[in-house]
Amino acid sequence: MNCKHCDNKLANDAKFCNKCGKPVEATAVPKADIEKLKKGILNTGNSVYAIGWITILINVGIYIWSILDKNFSESGLPASDLPGIFIMIVAGSIFIILGSRIKKLVDKNIKTYLQVLLGLSLLLFIWIVSTGGRVGLLFFLVIAYLISSLVSINKLMKAEEFTSTLTSPKYKLDKKGWIIFAVSAFVLFFVAVGFDSVVRSTFGGGNSISAIKEDLVKQIVASAKSQTTLPSELDSVTTLTDIIAEPSALRYEYVLHDVDTSKLSNSAFRNLIISDLCKNESLKSILNEGIDIEYSYAVKDSYQTYFTSFTKTDCSAY
Repeated sequence: MNCKHCDNKLANDAKFCNKCGKPVEATAVPKADIEKLKKGILNTGNSVYAIGWITILINVGIYIWSILDKNFSESGLPASDLPGIFIMIVAGSIFIILGSRIKKLVDKNIKTYLQVLLGLSLLLFIWIVSTGGRVGLLFFLVIAYLISSLVSINKLMKAEEFTSTLTSPKYKLDKKGWIIFAVSAFVLFFVAVGFDSVVRSTFGGGNSISAIKEDLVKQIVASAKSQTTLPSELDSVTTLTDIIAEPSALRYEYVLHDVDTSKLSNSAFRNLIISDLCKNESLKSILNEGIDIEYSYAVKDSYQTYFTSFTKTDCSAY
């Protein structure tokens, strides 16, 4: 808040202005508004708690799916690995812990918890989107929600009727507990790296075969990029932005601009691509190596995306 006399910025609990020295008049918050704000923060706590569990369950589910389903790449989801899933589990656990504290409406550190969750959400959003995960865009909604909650808690903290009820509850996970939590997570992350290779070797048909295929994909991508300057404008509406090596797939990523999306769909792109793809001997030879070829399209200035994937069986009729 600011001093009404000299507009100097003041702490929320300031009694006198540290610039002009005049007393600060407390701003009364109507009781109805207090109850409304409290209900909003309660909902935030419940939502954060739920987001934590949903994040864990979805990521664990995707990982198990990617291990057991050989056709997982056709789902359009990015390749899943245990270290990445472990990071999301740790993040989800923090959401669950802090969400359970926020929804009790008795902890004087509620604002700090929201700030921590906002910072964590920003990091997750940047990390997931930078690694090609479109699901990470959902964290943009979480960020917007947490910002609105911070605005509400700032208003609520001005009401003495609310702040006078806040305490510093003792939790099982205190400062020492958080340190142990962080160290354990760090150690278990490296355990997850090793465990992931064992799991994929057991369920994925052999680590050596997967490694050979992965190396081959990387070689193909390196060769393709050496012959192409990216981004490459293919026509007036299509730009090739990247060529990515997935563990057992080659992915072309495009950006579309100034297009009418009313007639676009995954199947439309599939029908448009398949004939030329299967008649291209070099691409067909890649498919015959057991390497899928994926096409991802993102519409500029939009969240709309399209995806299609091809295997060697798709070209058997050509």
